[in-house]
Amino acid sequence: MKYLIGIPIVLAALVVTIVPALAVDVEVIAQFDGGGSTAAPVTDVVDAYTGMAGDGWTGPWEPSQYTAFTYTATTEDTTPLGTGNGNYLKLVGEAGGAGTGASVHRYYTDGVNVTKSHAIEFSFRIDEDINGTGTTFTEINDRYQLFDAPGARTTANGYVSWLIGCYGGDGTWLSSSKVKHWVVYNGDNNVTGMFDERNLDTGIAVQSGTVYDFHIDIDAVAKTWGVTIASGGTTLYNSAVLNPAGLGWRTNAEAVGGLPTFGCYTSALGDTRAYSLDNLKITGSVPWNGEPPGGMTLVAAHFEHGNTDQQVDGFVGMPGNGWESEWYVSEYRTTVNANVVTGGDELKTGQGPYLEVEVDSSLASGVNRAAVYRDYKTTETPGIDWSREHTIQFTIRIDEDIENGYAFLSNDDRYHIFDTDETGTVTNSSATWIISAAGAEGDFCTADAAKEWTFYNGDRDGGALVNDDLHVIDTDILIEKDGVYDFTIVVDPTTQSYDATITYGAVTFTAEDLGWRSAETVIGGFLKFATRASAFDDLRAFSLDELIITQEEALPTIPGDTDGNNIVNEADAAVLANNWGANVGTGGFTMGDFNGDTIVDAADAAILAANWGTHTPPSESAAVPEPSLIVLLMAGLASLAIGRRR
Repeated sequence: MKYLIGIPIVLAALVVTIVPALAVDVEVIAQFDGGGSTAAPVTDVVDAYTGMAGDGWTGPWEPSQYTAFTYTATTEDTTPLGTGNGNYLKLVGEAGGAGTGASVHRYYTDGVNVTKSHAIEFSFRIDEDINGTGTTFTEINDRYQLFDAPGARTTANGYVSWLIGCYGGDGTWLSSSKVKHWVVYNGDNNVTGMFDERNLDTGIAVQSGTVYDFHIDIDAVAKTWGVTIASGGTTLYNSAVLNPAGLGWRTNAEAVGGLPTFGCYTSALGDTRAYSLDNLKITGSVPWNGEPPGGMTLVAAHFEHGNTDQQVDGFVGMPGNGWESEWYVSEYRTTVNANVVTGGDELKTGQGPYLEVEVDSSLASGVNRAAVYRDYKTTETPGIDWSREHTIQFTIRIDEDIENGYAFLSNDDRYHIFDTDETGTVTNSSATWIISAAGAEGDFCTADAAKEWTFYNGDRDGGALVNDDLHVIDTDILIEKDGVYDFTIVVDPTTQSYDATITYGAVTFTAEDLGWRSAETVIGGFLKFATRASAFDDLRAFSLDELIITQEEALPTIPGDTDGNNIVNEADAAVLANNWGANVGTGGFTMGDFNGDTIVDAADAAILAANWGTHTPPSESAAVPEPSLIVLLMAGLASLAIGRRR
């Protein structure tokens, strides 16, 4: 094996102690790996959401406090909340008046789907002496509250979901037997006030300086929650023992707020609160309903009655709204009329409603342009791994009279279908794949290809268009009125290439391994259906339907296998090394990110090393290499990464 140079001690140690499986859940971790300090924080690990560099407990962590409450939140490493946990968040506050407090919080809704069940873990320690002589922790308003809320708060109200509290005194909604105990709230999912009978006593008398480990399970469907509280590795309380059906949320909301809040409150001037927080971890379904990028996604314009919330018209999880809202029009010296036609002359029998587009160039003389487009790459709920091969299909019909209208005669009379990285009407150097038809020879058209569909075979360099038979691939299929054309484009970002197929009636033409025009290694993401006219009052007209974007689901049967051949070998090691330390986004296992946190690092190397070699089918057991081979492999990976950075 040619990658064996030097042995990195730290990475080698990781291999024999960390063998994670492929990550299915999203992990939100605030525990530092290796324990940095305030002066030298660790910045190469995730502190919060997958793909974000660790910035301690700063940045996205936000305090909320009364103006009369002096509150500081600092990163400490002197008395960690557990052996070897390193940095943690320490919070200290003093009341400048009665009834004041503060909290620290952070949203996790960008990393976890709050409409699905998920879990939250954290360690919490009260650092003030709540039981000593002279304590200021004596009233019901002296409190620590840990809860989820829809917005920033210092204390829990009726709109929180789960709630855990510790209170210094009794009152109308807390009996004396529960004072200075951890209590959990069993809500009625109805935004009601606090009630003593709903504050369930865990029986845990809270001790200053004791680290309590909380694990909260949220059932987003039943709108319930459960909690276990442990200390020193011993479980002290499990809500499921007495409440197997789960505890109720206090809110009547459809989903949790996604803002875990760690708050304190005071009853009198001069009261002090002090607590520490660490080991926060949130696991749950990713926002696109548990389907990882790479699963099949449909962008379908075939919908019922032109508008429906029952069928996806765009991206996984988005209600169908036909050709509305997500589709945009760009105009230059033109007027574009794009309308959904129901009950009209379907492009194909049974396809139902379709999009009819007419471009009127009567606004001004000279060349004019227009486009109907949609950003199919950047969405809130992505379903396609845009770094991998995917397929785009659609049906288009030409509705203008190409031959007898005398308006489709020039190279500036065109139809363009393409992908680019910006809005607008024209193809440019960022265009990846391009389909064209022009009225005469010119930029996109050779003399032989006039009034015929063509595919552009680019040089992958972002350069100028080249008009010759090598670059302009003539399909020999005429563009003509009422012609219904089916296109299939298979896009491969890994090779900056595409395969294009056009079918017209019984005739099919395919061109393979065509080069992108763009020099980029990712698609632009703006899918455009564009027109161009050379003269005043020219008319472009077409109809569009059955737009479908698909991708074969990524199914890595062997962790560490980047190419799906059931062998973890030097080729996979090279992929990992070439991306070492990089944030590969949704590139996933094909780029060496085997645990799904978007960063290619030692955890991924450990997975690769643990699965080194040829494997039997997934139903049978796979061999694990000898420890010596693992160490050598890690050494080689480190050497490659160092060499790549020089």
